[in-house]
Amino acid sequence: MLRRGGSRLGALLLASLWAGLSWIFPTSPTLCWSPPRGKKRAAWQGSERLAYTSGKLKITARCFRPRIRNAAATAHPAIIYCHDGVSGISRETLLFCREMADWGYVVFAPAFRGEDGSDGEVEVAKGEVQDVLSAISFVKKLPGVDPRRIALLGTSHGALIAILAASRTSEIVALIECYGVTNVYAWWDYLKTHGFDTDDPLSRKTYGKGPKDRPQAFEIRDARAVAHRISCPVLILHGEKDRIVPADQAIEFHSVLVRLGKNATFKQYKDAGHGFLVYAPPFRSRDSDSVARKQALDDVRDFLVQTMR
Repeated sequence: MLRRGGSRLGALLLASLWAGLSWIFPTSPTLCWSPPRGKKRAAWQGSERLAYTSGKLKITARCFRPRIRNAAATAHPAIIYCHDGVSGISRETLLFCREMADWGYVVFAPAFRGEDGSDGEVEVAKGEVQDVLSAISFVKKLPGVDPRRIALLGTSHGALIAILAASRTSEIVALIECYGVTNVYAWWDYLKTHGFDTDDPLSRKTYGKGPKDRPQAFEIRDARAVAHRISCPVLILHGEKDRIVPADQAIEFHSVLVRLGKNATFKQYKDAGHGFLVYAPPFRSRDSDSVARKQALDDVRDFLVQTMR
């Protein structure tokens, strides 16, 4: 799936993770894809385009509500979805958010700083954390949202953002992290030892030449270091065959949470690769990812029912 060493794909590994999964599934729409006009029954119809402030920045977002009459007149639990990549809200993200909204949730998906018309620049799990904290305050005041029942769900890059945000607030009741980097030091070593070049522009800007060159860049993105500050139940999902962020990351993070006495559940999915929760069929991924996705959706839904009562 990936060529290593000096190949173009190898050189862009880190940027590709932050930029999303379109390079893994080259025939699928890019993460900057815009829905075509005139498709009245498309899944993103009925979503609201909203904007809120994060510090001095304007952040754009999509908001999905349950498809029931007068949905805004009833207080629903809410999910703030922290998407993968750094290229904004993809078609697949829109479909995934619509799917969760049809479970009975208000689903709010920010396009983080530097994406989709949001102010600022991409910072990779740094300023984006403040974007999520500001989103929590904004969502609590939306019509039709129960401010006492808000969950964070993040995938890939968004998973790390969600973890870091959860460690800085007591206003969420559940955290779901899916195939995120939770030990950035081990992940950096993994990339190096597996022959991937980390010298793309975004990685250089964010991480320099590594932990010795930019120690603070790694320190502030180490999920393990903030695990003790997470106060809500946590669900961790990871694919057994993830070649981008190995499952060892999830196994270790779960162990850290358990040692700290946290309410943490870990689910691993056989043969599933990176991105399976959002990018499985019909989005041209592998059949094994589709099977894992169905099980993972059941696990997510059950976890939300238990924690959002």
